[in-house]
Amino acid sequence: IWISIMKNKNITLNDFKELFQMSEITDLFKETYENYNFHYDLLPDSELEEIIQEVTSDIEADTQKIEVLERKLVWNKGWSESLEKFEQTKTLASLVPKYIRPSIFIRYKHTFIKPHDPQFELNMVKMIQIFLFETYFKKYQNIYEFGCGSGLNVAMLCSMFPNKTVYAQDFVDPSIKLMQSIKNEFHFNIKATLFDFANPDYNFILKKCSAVLTMGALEQVPKNFKKFIDYLLINKPEICIHSEPILEVYDLNNRIDRLAYNFHIKRGYTTDLLIYLKTLEKEGKLKILNVIKSPFGSKFIEGYTFIIWRSL
Repeated sequence: IWISIMKNKNITLNDFKELFQMSEITDLFKETYENYNFHYDLLPDSELEEIIQEVTSDIEADTQKIEVLERKLVWNKGWSESLEKFEQTKTLASLVPKYIRPSIFIRYKHTFIKPHDPQFELNMVKMIQIFLFETYFKKYQNIYEFGCGSGLNVAMLCSMFPNKTVYAQDFVDPSIKLMQSIKNEFHFNIKATLFDFANPDYNFILKKCSAVLTMGALEQVPKNFKKFIDYLLINKPEICIHSEPILEVYDLNNRIDRLAYNFHIKRGYTTDLLIYLKTLEKEGKLKILNVIKSPFGSKFIEGYTFIIWRSL
């Protein structure tokens, strides 16, 4: 009986509608969904316990810290490798960053599951892109991604909205060179510039009718993210979306959520982004339109909670 319960579960379109709090399933979302395999198996208690112990040990052994000098060198190296890979292949598929990797188990609904497709995380990211960009960016002419990295989101935005201008910002030069290379190869409407969250350039003024995106970027600047939010408030974009790991969404009564919470704290990821935005909302400076808990997570963390807000 257990084997029949365990095998061949599926994340359906209705599940996605609930996860993303969607009012409707669009044609593009449905078409994209049908290209991927979201079937998975539940894990027997013994295997689940093994995974929990493995993740616990890995977190205890982890020594990486966020927002230290050597991290800039790491990002320089990482995006240089992405640039080299793109120059060799000239494909958008080469833009997938290394931290989105195949996995034999994934976080989903406060437990670990075993996806049938090892590219589950990448497939889920594509669904997130379609949902966020279709739902929130359609009516804005200028879209800014701060922390554009390998250009995965920039390329998707340009593909979905060829008549819009996509502004790509990052704090290391190889990322900007990569954006230029993508632009030249695919004739995308990209404008790329260096931008440092820790020292926002107030001479870089957002255009009217603009939308802003960060995805796994503000997590990296725990000491300085408020400077960036304050920069946005001065520029008054029409809408902002942060897709980031957020501590407040974890259920600390759940062992697996607690692991992600502990990992977040140990790494030193940003801890009070949502708290700061709520404070600014109370001050009448912005309006939070929605907070949607990360629909899934990787080995250590749930990195895709959506905070959607607009300036006032």
